[in-house]
Amino acid sequence: MNKISVIIPCYNAEPYIDRCLQSIMEQTYPMGNIEVICVNDASTDDTLERLKEWEHRYPDNICVVDCTENGHLGTARNIGLDYASGEWVAFVDADDWIEREYIEVLYEAANRHHAQMSACREKRDPSSALIYFENDTVTDRADNVVEFRINDENKRKRFFKEQPLKLYAWGKLISKAFLVDNELYFPENLAYEDIVWGNLVNMYIESAVLIDRYMYHYYVNPESIVLKRNGSYHMDHLTTQEIMWAQFNARGFLENYRTEMEYEYLYNGYLGMLKILALRYDEPSYSAFRLLQELTGVKVGTDSCDRFASDPSVPEIHRLLFGMVHQYVSKSAFLELVDLLRRGSMI
Repeated sequence: MNKISVIIPCYNAEPYIDRCLQSIMEQTYPMGNIEVICVNDASTDDTLERLKEWEHRYPDNICVVDCTENGHLGTARNIGLDYASGEWVAFVDADDWIEREYIEVLYEAANRHHAQMSACREKRDPSSALIYFENDTVTDRADNVVEFRINDENKRKRFFKEQPLKLYAWGKLISKAFLVDNELYFPENLAYEDIVWGNLVNMYIESAVLIDRYMYHYYVNPESIVLKRNGSYHMDHLTTQEIMWAQFNARGFLENYRTEMEYEYLYNGYLGMLKILALRYDEPSYSAFRLLQELTGVKVGTDSCDRFASDPSVPEIHRLLFGMVHQYVSKSAFLELVDLLRRGSMI
């Protein structure tokens, strides 16, 4: 069996890291073929001390990398990838945990289908303890694995637009060579870094499998960066969209995938940022909204916005919002829109 590198970015993870590491050390995949790289991202609590205790208990499996400056998830994951010696890489967040069969099932599926990446379903889990699901099988069955072969432009466009494997780094097992050869690293010192990385992965991946089984526990953490209110880092969402567009341009994808990129920018960038402004700030910034309009308008022209806004397959609220990209919206109208979104008109 091939060696698996599990990379865990750790920042102030003292309350959760024991659960996360215990779930990894209980894997059914041979422990001699698992290395765990814990990157302490300049934590200010006792995370480092907890990690060192685990490293002392499992010196053959666990490696702790201590960073003196906080670089956010992207930096920590990139450092972990540099340290990784396995043929396969799995990213796990420090407050999450995995099923005992997680690595075994993902590896067997990727190996059997000759895939560059395998993924599973995640379950949002508020549990404070290490609790496993009641699964009835260790290995995947033929009827619950979806295989993707992205070997022509039309398939690539559909795969990129539909995002069947989502953009998150976690919940996946990925060939390290695939990541390194295509220079698929994370933006550093930013929140929402998965957006850039995940979209680039979707442009390069040629073979992947999705196991229709819940094996990743996504902890519903009220202290999570993406859930905290009024944080300036929420504006990183705009920055990551700009980085992503620049990356697609530099890598030569815009020429053939312009429509798909515009669609992605409207949904993940424009609508995503509108949702953040409405739901993550007590007093949403009108100037931030105007900047969002400006940046979106540069990427997605009037004709494209009109095309998406008149598409009957697009939800009505989305059509309305797309039609506003190139229109002047007063501050009072913006605040009315925020109120509408807060009252349940989902975007």
